[in-house]
Amino acid sequence: MGIRTANTNRTAAHIDMPPIDTEKLMCEDREMESEDVPFRFGYGFDTSFSLEQGKWEAVEGGRLWSLAIMSKGARSLNFIFDDFYLPQGAFLYIISNTEDVVYGPVISDNIHNKDNFLTDIICDSLVTIYLFEPSYNIGESTLTIKKVVHGYKEYYINDDYGDVNASAPCNVPVEQGFPTYEKEANAIALVLLGGGTSLCSGSLVMTTDYSFKPYLLTAFHCINTDGVLNNYTYDKSISSSEEADVNNWLIKFGFREQSDYAITFNGASFLAGWYDSDFALVELFENVKKFSHLTWLGWDRTGSTPLSGVGLHHPYGDYMKISIDNDASLSSLWEDDDFPDNVTYHWLEHWDAGITQGGSSGSPLIDQNKRVVGQLHGKIFENGHNQNTPPCLTNYTSYGKFNISWVGNGNSTGRLSNWLDPIGTGVTTMDSFKPFSLEGGSVLCGSKAYSIANLPIGATVSWSLVGGNTSCVSLQSDSPSANQCTLTLNNASGFNTVTLQADVIMNGVTVKSLQKVISKPLPFSGTYEETSILYNGSFTPSIPLTAIPGSREMDVYVGGLVKVKSDYFSGKSISISGPYTNYYRSGSLVRFTLSSWSGAPVVITVQAEGCDDEVQLKFFPAVMLDDYSLNISPDGNSTYALSLIRKTEDGVLPETSSAADDCAAPRLFSKPWTLEVTNALTGRKAFSKEVAEPSFLLHTDGWEAGVYVVRALVGDASLAGKITVK
Repeated sequence: MGIRTANTNRTAAHIDMPPIDTEKLMCEDREMESEDVPFRFGYGFDTSFSLEQGKWEAVEGGRLWSLAIMSKGARSLNFIFDDFYLPQGAFLYIISNTEDVVYGPVISDNIHNKDNFLTDIICDSLVTIYLFEPSYNIGESTLTIKKVVHGYKEYYINDDYGDVNASAPCNVPVEQGFPTYEKEANAIALVLLGGGTSLCSGSLVMTTDYSFKPYLLTAFHCINTDGVLNNYTYDKSISSSEEADVNNWLIKFGFREQSDYAITFNGASFLAGWYDSDFALVELFENVKKFSHLTWLGWDRTGSTPLSGVGLHHPYGDYMKISIDNDASLSSLWEDDDFPDNVTYHWLEHWDAGITQGGSSGSPLIDQNKRVVGQLHGKIFENGHNQNTPPCLTNYTSYGKFNISWVGNGNSTGRLSNWLDPIGTGVTTMDSFKPFSLEGGSVLCGSKAYSIANLPIGATVSWSLVGGNTSCVSLQSDSPSANQCTLTLNNASGFNTVTLQADVIMNGVTVKSLQKVISKPLPFSGTYEETSILYNGSFTPSIPLTAIPGSREMDVYVGGLVKVKSDYFSGKSISISGPYTNYYRSGSLVRFTLSSWSGAPVVITVQAEGCDDEVQLKFFPAVMLDDYSLNISPDGNSTYALSLIRKTEDGVLPETSSAADDCAAPRLFSKPWTLEVTNALTGRKAFSKEVAEPSFLLHTDGWEAGVYVVRALVGDASLAGKITVK
C-alpha cells in the first residue's frame, strides 16, 4: 500500500461531517506540548457509516462502491474501519478531491485487524472511498467506517497537494543530508497511533542473528497514552489496552519530499518498553524485509559519549527531516520530578542545524559511526524558554540512552538485550544493513545464475548443494561474476529438486545461511487444440494448476512457477482482468474474467518460468438460444450440414404446430441468423455469412487442416459447435 497519484471522474454518495472547535483543541495541545504525550493532529468523529450509505455501480469485471466524505476546514482526513473484510480480487482505495492523492489499494492480505483498521492520511477536506468487488465475489465485502479523523493541523507540504508546511521553517529536509545519510533514512518510519489522531516516529533496528525481523524502536510515551493521569503524572507501565492499541498502528516508510512512493503497514505487537529511558520496541505484523530498499539500523550499546549526533524524524508528521549536532552529546537528566537528580539516562543534543518537534518522538539518535545510541524522548526548554517560545529558538532535544535501555529494568519486557541479541553473542556494536536474500528462479531449465541481494561490502559467499538430486546438477561459484554462482542441469531425467545454500561470511564468520529449493517443471499435459474450453459468459472460469493428465488443465511440478499471458485477442472488444500476468505457484488458481465479448475466440498461453514449454487454452462463447441447438453433421468429405433445431427439456419439438403432425419431424428455426466459422488454433475467421434459412451446407474445400469453431449468432445470443478439417 502507499500514496500515489491517480485520476477518476466518478460521482459518489456524499456525507458532511459536523464542525469542530479548532481553537479549543489547539489550546489543549499548547498545554500538553512540554509533556510526555504524542503529537496530536486530528479530532476523531465516532461514526457508523456502512456500505449502505454509499453507492454501487456496475463496472467492467464487477461492481464499484463509493462514498465521499467532507469535513469543512479539515487539513486532512483519515479513517478507522470496523468489520472490514475483502474477498479475493476485491480492493479498496481512497482518492482526494483534487484526484492527486491515492491511498491503496488495500487487499485482503493487508487486513490484520478487521475491527480496527487505520488508513493513511489524505491531505484534503473532501475524499472519496472506493471499494471494488469482482464479479465472482459479489456481495462478500463488509465495511463500517467507525471513525472519521478531521486533521486540524497542517500535515506536510507538497506542491501537488497544495498544502503548507506543517513543521517549523528551521527544519532541514532529509535530502540535504544525502548521500551521507540516505541509507539510514530508509529505516525511518512515521507512526500513526491506534486512535488515528496522534503521530510518532521510529526506526528499524538490527539483531545479532541477522534475521531482519521487523523490530521498530520508538518511544515509551508513544504507547503509554492512557497512563497520563491528573496534572500529567504517569503510571509508568503498559496496560493490556495500550498493548492492544499497538496492534492498530499504521507505520509508513519512505515519506520524504523527493520520494516517489511511501509504503504503509498495518499493525504491530508490543515487545518491550521502559519508562525511565523512554524506549519501546514493537514488531510489525508484516514481513517488511521483502522491500529490499529498507534499512535496519546498527547500534552501539557501549555507553561511549557520541562525538556528534544526527536525528532523522518526522516533526509534526511532516516529510522526513534531519537535525545535526556537530559537538559531543551531553549526558543528561530528564527534567521530570519523578526522576532522581543523579540519574543520567539521557543524551542531550544542542542542534547546529534543524530542530525536533511533536511527531519526532521515538526517532533515533545516530552517532558519528552511524549507529543508534538513543531514541527521542522530548524537547528540553533552556534559557527561560517554554512551550510558548517560537520553535526555532528551542533547539535542545533529549534522547533516552540506548545502553541504558539495553539492560532496562532487567526483565525481557523491559529491556532490549533479549530481542536484539537473541543468540547471546555479547557484541556491543552492530552496523546497519539492508536485508540480504538469495535471488534466482526456483525452476531450473538448462543453466541459471544465483546471487545475494544487498550483500554487505567485504562479505563473501560460500555456495553449496545440500539436498535433493545433487548429482544431476553442477555448481560453478563466482559465476557469472564475483559472489554469484551458476547451476546447470546435467541429467533432466533423474532430476526433481535440489537445495542450494549460500553462507554469507563476514570477518571469517558465517553470519547467515540462506537456502532455496529448486525444481524443474514437468511437461504440460492435455490436447488443447482438440479440447477447447467453452465459456458461457455468465461466470468466471478458474484453471487450477494441479492437473490430471489428459485433462484441459496443466500439469506443473509442485513448487514450480507458471505464467499466464494473453497472446492475442481476435475480438477487439475483449478485455481480460485478473492476476494472469505474474508468476504463480502451482496449486493456486489462475483466475480471469472475459467481458464485453465480441464472440470471437480468446487464446491464452500458459508458460513455465524459465522454460520454453507452453500450452494454449482457447475460450469460445457458448451462450445458448433458449429453445434451440446447433446440429452439425458431415455431408460428404468436405461438406457439413448445419441446422438450428428447437428442443425442450423432454426432447425435440415437432416441425409443425398441428397436433397431428407433432410426431413427424423437428421444427426448424425460422428467423435470419449469422454463421461464423473460426480457426481454433489461430483465432482467424475462416467463413462468415448471413443465413435466412434454418439449414445451411458448409463447404470446406481448400481449408487448412485443423479444428474450427462453428457459431450461429442471433442477436446477442449464440450457439457453438466444432468441426475438424483433415
